[in-house]
Amino acid sequence: MFKTARRDRITTRRGRRTLRISLVALLVIAVVASVGVPAVSAPKARFGPGIDDHASYDGQDTCNPAPKPGVLGFQAVVQARHPSTGSYGISRACDVGGRSEHKEGRAWDWKVNRFVPSERAAARDVIHWLLGRDRFGHRHARARRFGIMYMIWNKRIWLPWSGWETYCVMNNGVCYRSGSPVSPHTNHIHFSFTWGSARKKTTWWRRNRSFAAGISASRSGGFWLAARNGSVLPYGSSFYGSKSGSSPKKGVSDVASTPAGGGYWLLGGGGRVWDFGAAVHRGNAGGSSGRAVAMAPAGVRRGYWVLTRRGRVRAFGEAAKLGGARKSGLEWAGIASTPTGRGYWLFSRKGKVAAFGDARFEGEASDSLSSPVVDGAAHGAAGYWMVTRAGTVLAFGDAPDRGDAKLGPGTGAVAGITPTPSGEGYWLATTKGKVFARGNAAALKPTAGAESPLRTRRAYPDIDMLLDD
Repeated sequence: MFKTARRDRITTRRGRRTLRISLVALLVIAVVASVGVPAVSAPKARFGPGIDDHASYDGQDTCNPAPKPGVLGFQAVVQARHPSTGSYGISRACDVGGRSEHKEGRAWDWKVNRFVPSERAAARDVIHWLLGRDRFGHRHARARRFGIMYMIWNKRIWLPWSGWETYCVMNNGVCYRSGSPVSPHTNHIHFSFTWGSARKKTTWWRRNRSFAAGISASRSGGFWLAARNGSVLPYGSSFYGSKSGSSPKKGVSDVASTPAGGGYWLLGGGGRVWDFGAAVHRGNAGGSSGRAVAMAPAGVRRGYWVLTRRGRVRAFGEAAKLGGARKSGLEWAGIASTPTGRGYWLFSRKGKVAAFGDARFEGEASDSLSSPVVDGAAHGAAGYWMVTRAGTVLAFGDAPDRGDAKLGPGTGAVAGITPTPSGEGYWLATTKGKVFARGNAAALKPTAGAESPLRTRRAYPDIDMLLDD
């Protein structure tokens, strides 16, 4: 007889990403860039905790003025917010003026005049909207999600590493920058975008890349929340780095903290492992059978295991090769190691459990689940939890039942579970970044100021000569 979860309701509880152009083509581009853009509403659905790094400066070095989709999309969002405003266009001929992202179709001049009160108010509104914090405390949240490199408005320029500073100085009716006359930008705001943004590859356009992929507790009583784009958001823990700047192609699948604390690993969907802080890289699971979905440290040993969706388990470092469940025909969602690091449990999407090494089988879901299992976690040596996408927690062995995630509009589905250091509680994380604290798990807020450091002006010594918009 196999053991089942200690609740009758497991099946009945409610569920829950320099060329030339002809004059004719250039005229077409100019027309497309200057005409009004159909009003569309900005996305109202919530983003997850993952966010793009602040944009680095990547100036124009080719000639391809055709308006890029991300810039057209940004124009549409802004003009839907302020329909009465105009546009001075996206594209610029390659033989006009100096270096400019307009010549690559990744800059836009929004027609607002600082001397017209309503337009000045519109400019102020959009700037505040772009540079405000989001609910996770991320600075300049929308500017980052849109991939804005810089903005120029009313003789000032906003750069990610320095904020607002003087762009040019008026003298006898002419604005001078580095001794040369330039536009004071009093009748428009100039926006320049990264290539990722221009191609609609940032989290504004690929909202699911901002969603949480996994959660892992730290020894300090907090946890780390990892997003699909490689972001890491610490709660009551230190920040050791992330991959949000490179946004892994196949996304991040999981995060696992080191047993001794002071670091964590990120697992990419393609099997790549990244180490941060005290975590040590022991190898990648690239080329494995199926997508890499979860990883677990091998206790105090120097190694870890990586699980694929098809049930293959890859061992790295000193982690023992104990086998997997590839012949089961099931899809697998999670792995949890025993305290000794000599065994582990595998959790399938259908609620089945496979035990290896010194892991003890303590039961599995006896009936078909209304929502698939998305993760599992160990409770010492003699128990474990599974959590479904809808938020139902199934407790086995000596793992205490501390309650479920109460999902609602805007919370997203559950993405992971991680226990407190004592094992008397756990946190449940949803894709939209909502975290439920159960048992003795503390309700925490994101650690202030925890994000990748900004580049400084020293990284772009010639930027003053390059900016000519």
